[in-house]
Amino acid sequence: MNTGKRMKELRDFMENEGIDLCIITNPLSQYYISGFKALMYSRPIVLIVSRDKKSLIIPCLEENHAKDEADVDNLYVYYEHPEKAYEKKNFLALFDDVLLDYNMNNSIGIEFNSINLEMTNLLKSKGFGLKYIGKKIQRMRFIKDENEIEYLVRSGELVSYALAKSFEKAQEGISELEFDSYGTKKLYEQISIKYPNATASELLVMSPSGIYRTNMPHVFSNTRKFQRNDIVIHSRQAGIYDYHAECERTFFIGEPSDDQRKIFNVMVEA
Repeated sequence: MNTGKRMKELRDFMENEGIDLCIITNPLSQYYISGFKALMYSRPIVLIVSRDKKSLIIPCLEENHAKDEADVDNLYVYYEHPEKAYEKKNFLALFDDVLLDYNMNNSIGIEFNSINLEMTNLLKSKGFGLKYIGKKIQRMRFIKDENEIEYLVRSGELVSYALAKSFEKAQEGISELEFDSYGTKKLYEQISIKYPNATASELLVMSPSGIYRTNMPHVFSNTRKFQRNDIVIHSRQAGIYDYHAECERTFFIGEPSDDQRKIFNVMVEA
């Protein structure tokens, strides 16, 4: 992941816009710029970018993970367990400490759609000028480099492979969950063989079946068993290194009826 090139583009933008500090709170933006992505964000994680350094504020649960993967200069860790209670540093206190090097004459870039109210109020109380940087980072992410395009292509191959493996087991009498599991197992095997030590992500799959459940196309698969002439919507997502592809197919168990075929062809023509 070429975080150096992305960082240079962001800092050039900061220079042109007169921004002294960027506070990045969107997990996808953090990953794009630093290479770090947590499993969950129930505790605040913040990436802070100045003109000359990158810092990450993280909970202690993510400390070793961040040391291993984050392309940053400093880690600020807040602790919640008794062994470190004497430090009395919660997230907001650490965040406030980082701001000590700046004053109300400085301009700070933030992502308005992901920063929380406590952080926003703290910045306002210190008199900082706030500028929106979300659109800039979004535009940067729109333009893919060669590695990103390659990951997308490989993800497309993986998701198509998994669909094909599930289709081999499509038959009357198996449940939606069983049907999904065939392709999922083969997908895991394929990723493990072709991409050692890779992070697989967004391994989402759903296969609502029957007239009632296919009228709700975004539902989890359940234990309903396929029946003769059922319509099934089989949808999968798969990705490596957080670049994802999706593939979806509508099919029938056995031969479709004349009415089903007619309606299906209307959809195809549309």
